[in-house]
Amino acid sequence: MATAAKFTPLTNRSSSAKDAVFTLPDDGFVQLVPMGEAPNVLDDGSPNGQRIIQVVDEAALSAMMNKLLNRDGEELLIDDEHHSHDASKSTDANGWQLLNSDSLVIRADGLYGSPRWSTLGLEKLVGGVKRYISPEFQPSSIVPLGGKRYRVTELTGLALTNRPGFRRLQKALTNRDAEDGIDPATQHTMHKALLAAHLGLTESVIDTLDEDALKNRLSAVKAQAAQAVTLLADAVALKNREADEFINTHKAVIPPNEAVRQSLRDAYLANRETAKLIIDGFTAARGSNTDDGLTPEQRERANKRPLFNRSDAQAPENAEAKVAALHNRALAYRDTHKVSYERALAVVRSQPES
Repeated sequence: MATAAKFTPLTNRSSSAKDAVFTLPDDGFVQLVPMGEAPNVLDDGSPNGQRIIQVVDEAALSAMMNKLLNRDGEELLIDDEHHSHDASKSTDANGWQLLNSDSLVIRADGLYGSPRWSTLGLEKLVGGVKRYISPEFQPSSIVPLGGKRYRVTELTGLALTNRPGFRRLQKALTNRDAEDGIDPATQHTMHKALLAAHLGLTESVIDTLDEDALKNRLSAVKAQAAQAVTLLADAVALKNREADEFINTHKAVIPPNEAVRQSLRDAYLANRETAKLIIDGFTAARGSNTDDGLTPEQRERANKRPLFNRSDAQAPENAEAKVAALHNRALAYRDTHKVSYERALAVVRSQPES
């Protein structure tokens, strides 16, 4: 089970007095993207979007940082509520995040930056009007990890908000107290969404299950996963045995070359029909060249015309010469009538010798 991000405040009020102002970190670095997993909604064109688990792990942060540093010298606008994407809304800047190695850093709990706050943005932050930064990710850059889990790899925008899309993982820029600063109900909602995604259930079903039922469901999921691994291993082993049997069955027609045998075995594992076609080709080639019942020496002699010293000389009357002559006649008949060697041999055997 994946671990959700730890919710701790990024900044606190300067004192416990009710009229105390909110303060930003002394070093100016605030958390832009938190490490961890949280539910989110992917706009996939459906009426309410697709509910997913958004994953920010080390690989995600590394990919984000690399893409940001490739834009060295540019700045990301920090607007209000991502309004810059709406032509009817204001694009006033609360701040700007410079993209360079001095202004961005990866820490243990996420990606941090040191924005240059505008007077407008600073007033909202120290006055407690806005408390969170909402990161914006490029939809085309998300990487599916299986199930409903997706890794985000490209940060494309930032906004001040009190309801960030990634809020459940987001540290507050300013916080109302010095404690955790996260509503236990919000924490529970996040955990429930993560649990539902991993168990293949809906959140409404989760609400109907007690602890024992959840444990039983988790045990069933683990058992199914283990069984799937075993079945896959058995299937792979069976296919390898079948490949070995295939090679052994047809070893008589396969060229005596280990590289050829291995290539044919690989072809069988990839596509059995392709391997069978290759064997058919080997069989046809062998039938036309060697399936004649002759030894290599006899075949070599049969393919040569006999040498006569006199014009009236006759071929030696012996068994070897007869076999060679029969072979030559069969080859000639096969080539003339376009039939198999076996058919040609049967025909010439039934014909009287000329």
